Amino acid sequence: MTAAQEAPAAAVAERTPIVEMRVINVAFGGVHAVREVTIEALSPATSGDCLLTTTAAAAAFIAGTGRRNVRLQYDAFHMQQTEGNLTATIDAHWDLIGHIQIADVPGRHEPGTGEINYRYLLRYLGGRGYSGAVGLEYVPSGGPDGAALDWLAGYGWSPDHGWPADLD
Repeated sequence: MTAAQEAPAAAVAERTPIVEMRVINVAFGGVHAVREVTIEALSPATSGDCLLTTTAAAAAFIAGTGRRNVRLQYDAFHMQQTEGNLTATIDAHWDLIGHIQIADVPGRHEPGTGEINYRYLLRYLGGRGYSGAVGLEYVPSGGPDGAALDWLAGYGWSPDHGWPADLD
């Protein structure tokens, strides 16, 4: 068991019967899942009252399921709002991450429109050997008719060749 899987139970909301039932339900889902079940912590600033609001809380919840296929969906947008220090948090919970989602803060727009240095973060993930999907969950700043994926070309991505080896 990794350090992230041994996160203190205090990191999750008090283990009330309702919280315990949610843990049991997710564990049940993990037993019957074809692959993985992902758990995501959310920012109360944009999502209201949430059960899991930090990466540590999500990790403790996951540990409570006792299932190896219950994984962390790390949403950089939410975690920038609640805890910042994204790369250190990713490192601390690396073994639990099953999926990464990105959007910039503030506004939940595409990378490059806010405070997160996505050039650095994406390069960092590549350097760590992350080979999973990176979900794009944002509201295009140009509106629904804007070129929602134009930012990718600025990072060197192309549909024919994918990501360059170096994002500098």
